[in-house]
Amino acid sequence: MISFKGFGQIIYTDHLPYSDPFETESIYKQSLLIQDSFKQQKIACVTLEILEINNEKYLAIDGRLNLYKWQNGIWNLVSNSSYHGYNLFQKIWL
Repeated sequence: MISFKGFGQIIYTDHLPYSDPFETESIYKQSLLIQDSFKQQKIACVTLEILEINNEKYLAIDGRLNLYKWQNGIWNLVSNSSYHGYNLFQKIWL
């Protein structure tokens, strides 16, 4: 799914077993809330990417250090860093 709203896009490639339509809609709407919260802080978001790792869903924003995990129907910030910039040249696999 790719959706445009404002100045960014949400990319979600669902994997087997596929999420039901209700959960997919919730993921999308909650992602818009995250995008809007960045917009309110005057921080541009170009790409919000939803990744699936071992049937867990994660939301990464433009490669920044902000990482969210889908839990109980909402995105929860799981980043332990007090920094909110770009994670250049770093890859940490969950």
